[in-house]
Amino acid sequence: MKISGTMRKAAMILACLMILSSTAFAEDGGPMRTNAYIARTWAMIERGEDGLLNIAFDISGMGKMDEIGATTAYLYEVTGTSEKIVASYSYLDPQYSYMMGGNSSFHAGNLPYNGTPGHRYYATVYYRAGNANGSGTTSYTTSTVTALK
Repeated sequence: MKISGTMRKAAMILACLMILSSTAFAEDGGPMRTNAYIARTWAMIERGEDGLLNIAFDISGMGKMDEIGATTAYLYEVTGTSEKIVASYSYLDPQYSYMMGGNSSFHAGNLPYNGTPGHRYYATVYYRAGNANGSGTTSYTTSTVTALK
């Protein structure tokens, strides 16, 4: 099977994130967790040609979770001193149901958007992980990027 450049890039990013998320990098030497159910979250905006954007996200749970993933994500366009939501995604929308997974300790996904070249964007992704004992939520906001021409 031939591996595409995108898959190779994604694998490298995930490998780097796993290394950097180790407890060896924690200030107090303890686990770097968000709450009792979420160990770590991450998101970034990947830029393609002609304004194409991809919100890549992942979440690691504190063990196997009945549900784990992103509940919603918002993409903001920044112009001058103002910003506005230009796209919203929800796992409740059948088109984006893949944002939420289950029976796993890790989940990742990608959310596409056709941006405008030269415009600036950032995203906020909201996460949830839970099992029979309860659930936890958190969010992650990406850096601002400029869509490529």
